[in-house]
Amino acid sequence: IREARSCPQAAEWEKAIAAEMASLLAKGTFQVHDKPANARLLPVKWVFRRKYDAFGVLEKFKARLVAKGYRQIQGIDFDEIYAPVSR
Repeated sequence: IREARSCPQAAEWEKAIAAEMASLLAKGTFQVHDKPANARLLPVKWVFRRKYDAFGVLEKFKARLVAKGYRQIQGIDFDEIYAPVSR
């Protein structure tokens, strides 16, 4: 995220980040809570992409917040396995 915020297109990346956060909150993907004392936090990272049309013209800047699910431990962080999909 430091690289995106320090490049010449920083304003575009900030708009993409704001749009992704607004989308996640509007869909009810997560809720903000205080961390319980015994909870393990799942780290996240931002993935940034430039989207181009069929002619190679830049269409938009896309930011996606991705959880590092590989850090979970079965039986501690989760009990069931499922693959939610939202569109």
